[in-house]
Amino acid sequence: MENNIQIQGFRKLEWVLYAAIVFACFLLFNQGDLNHTVRSSYAFLNGHAGDFYDYNKTVMGGNNYLPIIYIVFAVWFYPLHIIHLTSFMNEEYLYLSPLEIIWAKMLLVLIFFACSWLVFKCSEVIGGYDASYYKRLYLTSPLAIFSVFIFSQYDVIGSFFTLAAFYLYLKRKFSWSSVIFSLAISCKFFAAFIFIPLIFLAEKNIIKISKYFFLGAFAVALQFAFYVKSNAFIDGVLMIPKGKVNVASASQNMIMDVQLYGVIAYLINVVNSYVKKVDNEYDFYKEAILLSALSYAIMFSVVVWHPQWLIIIVPFFVMSYRYVLNKKIFYVFDLIGMVAFVWICVNQWVSNVDVSMISKGALSAYIHDIPLYMSDVYRPQLYKINTTVFRIYLFAPFIMIFLNKYYKNNNPDFSETMGYYVRYIGGVFAFVIPALVCAFTPVSLASKISRDACLTQLTPDVMKNEPDAIIGEIFGNVKVHQKFISKQDGFEAISVFFTTYMRQLYSSVIITVYDNDGVIITKTVVPGRDMINSKYYTIFFSRQERSKNKVYNIEISSPTATSGLAPTVLKIDRNINGSNLYYNNKPISGSLYMRLYYAKKSDLYSYCTR
Repeated sequence: MENNIQIQGFRKLEWVLYAAIVFACFLLFNQGDLNHTVRSSYAFLNGHAGDFYDYNKTVMGGNNYLPIIYIVFAVWFYPLHIIHLTSFMNEEYLYLSPLEIIWAKMLLVLIFFACSWLVFKCSEVIGGYDASYYKRLYLTSPLAIFSVFIFSQYDVIGSFFTLAAFYLYLKRKFSWSSVIFSLAISCKFFAAFIFIPLIFLAEKNIIKISKYFFLGAFAVALQFAFYVKSNAFIDGVLMIPKGKVNVASASQNMIMDVQLYGVIAYLINVVNSYVKKVDNEYDFYKEAILLSALSYAIMFSVVVWHPQWLIIIVPFFVMSYRYVLNKKIFYVFDLIGMVAFVWICVNQWVSNVDVSMISKGALSAYIHDIPLYMSDVYRPQLYKINTTVFRIYLFAPFIMIFLNKYYKNNNPDFSETMGYYVRYIGGVFAFVIPALVCAFTPVSLASKISRDACLTQLTPDVMKNEPDAIIGEIFGNVKVHQKFISKQDGFEAISVFFTTYMRQLYSSVIITVYDNDGVIITKTVVPGRDMINSKYYTIFFSRQERSKNKVYNIEISSPTATSGLAPTVLKIDRNINGSNLYYNNKPISGSLYMRLYYAKKSDLYSYCTR
């Protein structure tokens, strides 16, 4: 009895710590995608249901998801709308107010806890250890905490419908399960990846299979039918399925095509689910969980995934614990997987999915001048290694089940081991602690780590618009050239947003800045190995103290690069700062996605009077 009391007390302490961690993440962090989705949903509140996509094409730049996601947010924000606490639209790219951020994240948190309840209900069906254990595993998953409390992702909505459908599936209510799956697929098409093999596992009769597929496609078809005449709808909704294919490999050799092997692996998984016969409930539950986890693992292995997607695989990882004997090693897998995940995110989505999320959180008004990127802590040199580690982690349940035969001592009190707490606290802190260090390190110290830290001491001319398109590969004689006008005196740095198509580059990139008289201010040669995908590269030069209203030029080239192994830059479709943009010596619309930096007035005054 005394031991039980100690365990309960430790659990209470655990939940106090858990609440403190997630509440801090809730307030501190937010990712910009939530802003766009919430503001887009306001079109419904303003009477634009029939022309939702066409209206938002002009106001918000377009929408990429079926209307169900925006309807959910519109319903949730209706109380704020009727008391006039939602922001107004204008031509600029807007961020949510602190109240709107908190209100939006509250919806995600409520759905997250609803998902944990569904994990509990599914775990009651599959049996084994106490079902509350699996619910706690879900709530404390570092990937799940990151997705909901830090990233503010809304794929948890689709995950809720998926779990509800999966619960009905386990109860063998296949018709109702298919109907709910149609809602999950409407939120994100990913749910179809598990829906198809699950139906083949449960049913071998072609007529019944066709019925379930019809029910599973019904909600999607209904939404397509309503908006199919809108070009903005077709272009927006089909953009992600077209654009999220892995372009990392430059090879056209089918033997080296990872996507091809992924498609083959998935088809084998589907065929295997159809030919497999399960004779008892235990095997049926096990196969359903594992083939769902496998389907998602294959998908994540062959596409350019987004950080917010990972929440969809977490429930199936958690339920797969039912069939793993050595829970402690699985905790280690979760921790290593989270660290690899963070390493990938902060290097692949620099100034987006990293410390920059603090500047978009509910307390952003009190946080200024972040001096370091998290890629300055998680060095990009280890990016490829961590990508490999994370791909292995995606198949962790199958690795651990394979290792079951080597594990002899299963401790029934495994949930109280220190590994359980290290898993989620260490996993969450792998992101939170470096983010806080990057945000609050003094500039004098940060400058010893990264020269870009000096940018916090300058005045940035930051574009309010998101980039609209890539310009095209820069290689050989193909160059990007832009004229622009400096807005202020003291111009002394410029950052250009590069992407490498997620490839390792080997050819140098030459960035030249010169004035309108042809006088070169700086010419910088950047080794290809230093070019990081989706990151600003900053060029510093001697301060131009009288630069206001002067015309400058930037030219970007990579003469030794070849097509397929070349960088590019992004642009917006508006002319900024009197810009004239050229690609391959031909004028094109828009402006380079870049930032100009100027000395602050006090620094400029002291500089000019020295």
